Amino acid sequence: LFLVSSSLNPKNLPEFLVILKSKLHELLTEPPTPEEIQKCITNFESEEFYSLETVDGLARKAGYYNDLMNDPEYFKRFMKQVLAIKPEELVKTARKYLAPSQMSVMLMDSGNAKEDQKLLKKWMAEYADLYKDASKAKIAAPKSGAKKKPLKWGQAREKSAKTEKIVLRSGVTLILRPAYDTPTISARAAFSGGTRIEPDGKDGLVELLANTWTAGAGKFKEEEIYAKAESIASSLASFGGRNTLGLTLDTLAPFEGEALDLFCEVLNRPHFPESAIEREKTQMLEAIRAKEDYPAQIASQQFLEGLFKSHPYAKEMSGKSTTVPGLNRTDIETYWSQVAHSKNLIVAVSGHFDIDRWKEKIENAGRELGKGPRILNKFPHESSKEPTTLFKKLEKEQTHIILGYKGLTQNDPQRFALQIMQSVLAGQGGRLFIELRDKASLAYSVSPIRMEGIDTGYFGGYIACSPSKTEQAVQMMLAEFEKLSQTLVSEAEMDRAKRYVVGRHDIELQRNSSICAAMLFDEMYGNGFDEAFRFSDLVQAVTSEDVKAVAKRLFSQKPVLSVVGPNPPKAAVEPRAARGSPEPSL
Repeated sequence: LFLVSSSLNPKNLPEFLVILKSKLHELLTEPPTPEEIQKCITNFESEEFYSLETVDGLARKAGYYNDLMNDPEYFKRFMKQVLAIKPEELVKTARKYLAPSQMSVMLMDSGNAKEDQKLLKKWMAEYADLYKDASKAKIAAPKSGAKKKPLKWGQAREKSAKTEKIVLRSGVTLILRPAYDTPTISARAAFSGGTRIEPDGKDGLVELLANTWTAGAGKFKEEEIYAKAESIASSLASFGGRNTLGLTLDTLAPFEGEALDLFCEVLNRPHFPESAIEREKTQMLEAIRAKEDYPAQIASQQFLEGLFKSHPYAKEMSGKSTTVPGLNRTDIETYWSQVAHSKNLIVAVSGHFDIDRWKEKIENAGRELGKGPRILNKFPHESSKEPTTLFKKLEKEQTHIILGYKGLTQNDPQRFALQIMQSVLAGQGGRLFIELRDKASLAYSVSPIRMEGIDTGYFGGYIACSPSKTEQAVQMMLAEFEKLSQTLVSEAEMDRAKRYVVGRHDIELQRNSSICAAMLFDEMYGNGFDEAFRFSDLVQAVTSEDVKAVAKRLFSQKPVLSVVGPNPPKAAVEPRAARGSPEPSL
């Protein structure tokens, strides 16, 4: 299978088809450049290196080649064959397999089906003519260039150094975890801020900034940044969240120097070009409109607004259709100047890197940013005084329900007990699935939901069910929450929950990228960069009494109920015990 796919606005389909035809014509007539071939070789080999990080990756690679080639070590032979390929052979391969007789075209669109079909048939006929001429044309001479070369690991090291946290002279907090068992490197940089400090009426500003951060920086234009990252088998991306704004880098040891230079250039000197801003605003507005087709997302946002009210966590992170059009470059640059300071920056690095090189480069980057203030804004949040029910009418065959309460902060001592409680409720062996789906046949989907924030958080449950079962689903979810606050979780359930929580955590930490993110955010939220390495002990120390205590703390508050579907809920959102009915038992 050779597949070309795209997700796009229907109005852009004619232009997309013109460009697609042009690119297919290039494949049929022009050998790739030496740079393109080297990029392919680099990315082929990078897959081998990245797969070394996890047992899952190793198993997949061995199984894949054993199944196809009866040799789990076939990758080495495969790369020798790739290195031997001549550019003109790729044109011949395209002519063999990209024939119109072997092509299928599929379109999903809410527009006029007859017009779409007419457009696609016309395009297929044009492609058939193009293919007929191109397959007979003389193949252009390959461009000369550097000889293809495989990747090399670089300098091997026997022993990883100790993880350390350094506050550089520039003010940047730098966390370094050298690990030389695989040739991968991950770096994460984050400024404190996020949507918590987004100006009123500027909803979506942080997401717009994050989306345009890599759209050109310093000496690089946007396309040059992407081309450079791809050529060295690296990924460079930005993110914006409720509490932070940041940049991520994943690369390989042979490209450390080039990748680090690019990382610092983007970190320090973003352009935020007008063309990228307008493009991303259009994409954001499309995404906002698309959410109307996802009742679960509507229920989620309605829940956040009902629970957090005037707190910044109530904001729609992707913005609103009323706010995004008015966002501009001045807004972005003003926000950037507010957060982009060295004292407000934490950088974490994990993997096969040169310690001194990173210290020097990040120190220089910090000096260029300037010290500035550390953002420590606090936004108090009180739980609801009365039960709150929110409803949005959508004529769908499902009702989507979120029932939740004010939760914990990122450094609350009870957060580990809360994770165990979530695990008791979650999964196919969890209480919500067994009681509401298996036994009562109430749910299409059911799961607990949880978030910890700097000022506050939430905990609750989500369920999608038949509209006729809304009241029963709400009452049964309330009953499961009551059980946790009144009866100790059994030893068997505690053991299962702990194994699951610790196991998921340890499996995730196989990757340098996950370790890097954990160190960064644990330090950002005041828990210490090494909490991820102490996580198992912290979870194992949780008792069933701890779980009961955090359940009582949360479920004694007034809940917020968010419902999206054809009919509003009829029953009051109150626990049965609060109305004088018998307490439920396990």
